[in-house]
Amino acid sequence: MTDSAGRGVSRNEVRAGFEQQEEKEYGSGSGETDAEGRYELLVPRGAYTVTAGGWRQEFREGSPIYAEARVPGLVVTENGHLHDVDLQLEEGGILEGIVRNADGSPAPRAMLWFEGETQEVEVMLGPSDEGGHFRFCGVTVGKHLVSGYGRTGGVRDPARVEIVAGGTQRIELVLVGK
Repeated sequence: MTDSAGRGVSRNEVRAGFEQQEEKEYGSGSGETDAEGRYELLVPRGAYTVTAGGWRQEFREGSPIYAEARVPGLVVTENGHLHDVDLQLEEGGILEGIVRNADGSPAPRAMLWFEGETQEVEVMLGPSDEGGHFRFCGVTVGKHLVSGYGRTGGVRDPARVEIVAGGTQRIELVLVGK
């Protein structure tokens, strides 16, 4: 795994997500890259998508934040190892903020997602915390619509955000009644 300059990315999680079951066995795997950006995952036979970076990664102060990179359709015919799948990571950004109810109070555990122009869910981000706050690191650079839903209702108008590499975008979302 390398960054955009071709340097090995160390201590970054790599995930092999299950795509297709061959028999009754299925699985997934994850691991961490070594100092040169190498990794190896042991998985049962099946088809997998290998991913790294993205908002699921652990945030380490002072370290680059990478947007998700993925390679789909990797087939393992016997219980085997996934390695030497080249992933190049690009720097991402941070999306943070708060979700509030219509009365201004924090909205705990509101689910947030990126929405497409036609209102379909493109990427599920996750919940806000007990105080309505959220922080997602490794968000892909570009323009996004952010929406959500909580106990008191949903976001009427999704927030338009533009994520820049290495930057932090802060927003506030307000839930309206059901």
